[in-house]
Amino acid sequence: MKTIEIDDPGTFYCPMTGEMLLSKHRNGESDALEFSYYWNNTDFISIKPEYEALYETCEKEKEDNIYERRSAYEIFLDKLKDKDDFVLFSLTSWQGPYSFTIDYCINMAYKAE
Repeated sequence: MKTIEIDDPGTFYCPMTGEMLLSKHRNGESDALEFSYYWNNTDFISIKPEYEALYETCEKEKEDNIYERRSAYEIFLDKLKDKDDFVLFSLTSWQGPYSFTIDYCINMAYKAE
């Protein structure tokens, strides 16, 4: 999985479907979106069902190893690192002195049915 970090994107569209994923007023969806994660709330905005069980194992792994310095989400990303078709767009936006970061994982091999 390749990660691309983008600062203050304004509006962000899915590169595979053209659907708007992020604007100042809302978060959107795309069929090519595998998951989106809001770092500030440490929670998923959306996640496909096939990754929910994987994330639960990452949470358990984190709980079982109290000395683990990574979050369950970082463990989750590590387990997906070999997904060559996935690109993780990590978007950081600023509102005054505060920032928020949302990750969007796009399946670049997505084909509309």
